[in-house]
Amino acid sequence: MTKNKHVYFSVIFVFIIAPFMMGNDIKSKIIGQSWYMPDEIAAFINFSEKTYDISFEIGGYYCSGDYIISGDEVVLYYPKIMPPFSVTGSTTLNWIFKNDNHAVFIYDPEYVDFDCISSLGNNDSLLKNLSRPSPYGQMYKIQDIDVIKYNYQESMVLILDNLRMREHPDINSPVTSLDIYLPSTGDSFSGYIVHKNSINSFDAKTVKQDTIDGITAPWYRISIILNEVFQKNVWVFGGYLREIDAQELNNQETMRNYWKRYYDTLVDIGIIKRNPFL
Repeated sequence: MTKNKHVYFSVIFVFIIAPFMMGNDIKSKIIGQSWYMPDEIAAFINFSEKTYDISFEIGGYYCSGDYIISGDEVVLYYPKIMPPFSVTGSTTLNWIFKNDNHAVFIYDPEYVDFDCISSLGNNDSLLKNLSRPSPYGQMYKIQDIDVIKYNYQESMVLILDNLRMREHPDINSPVTSLDIYLPSTGDSFSGYIVHKNSINSFDAKTVKQDTIDGITAPWYRISIILNEVFQKNVWVFGGYLREIDAQELNNQETMRNYWKRYYDTLVDIGIIKRNPFL
């Protein structure tokens, strides 16, 4: 009888208690975290106790739905109340549900990439936990290229000569033409060049170095301001820039002088017109 009891309780634990405990553990890991969809969608999923919300970087809250946890699976159900139609919203729901009434994601606490630690994924889709950013100063891969990650809020470069903006860290990569915005003046202009004296934040530097025009240097992934909300990352060759050290970054007068030199450069080459009130 005792042996049968042990077997009975073992069965209960394996099939009922253990999955319940696992589910609660996963729930504690996903609630309160921001799960980010790909850049082309630019949306987040946030979980509460029984429901999830979808929101956009621009536009905020979009819709809600129910979810359950079964083992290591997080099962999202299509929203019961259809949200207002929008192209972005429709694209987002199709990306998640693939024309089905539910979507299954596997929680992976061991997932690590340039952006984050932990993910929710399946064969078609990946949600990144941007609430747990991966550490700075370590090596990761971007576009299958080994890079070192930097804190873009504390890492800036001064452009020493006009540089083409490229899609990938390679001299043969296509150039990228962007609308560049100057938040200090409200000016904007289009082009594929980062002009001399520009100051840009960066978040990655390639491990591999290239030699161009006799100069050997890595590539930097810098940020270009597109408007008051969005920025875009592009690659530039590091042979014609230098990193701005912490002492310079913390000196307001030095940074103002850098910005003035950049502004004067754009005026001198006719990119923008001088504002007499500056």
